[in-house]
Amino acid sequence: MKNIDEFLSGIKEFCSPKVISKVNDHYLKLAKVIGKLPLHKHKSDELFVIVNGSMDMEVEGKIYPLKEGDVFLVEKHKMHRPIAKEQCDCLLFEKKDLLHTGDQVFDITKTIDEQL
Repeated sequence: MKNIDEFLSGIKEFCSPKVISKVNDHYLKLAKVIGKLPLHKHKSDELFVIVNGSMDMEVEGKIYPLKEGDVFLVEKHKMHRPIAKEQCDCLLFEKKDLLHTGDQVFDITKTIDEQL
């Protein structure tokens, strides 16, 4: 058993997801988000759950405001990026082979091994 708040307290880096659990071929990750991440897309869907705080999700040029408790699906192949003015804590459901920055590598990109 793991506790979300306790797990989040161990995350020191922003925009660097960490795996908290796995379900079949998906990882459940926690991330602290701040700033404007690079636009990117994934080969499979990505699900966000806002645990603490708020952020905007830009998808294909449209902005979706998200607040604590919201669940948001980013469909595969859609250009998107999280934008958080202040710290926002998120749960992410992603396929195990999915890099958090999609098919592009940026200076914030972490390998799957670095997320474990």
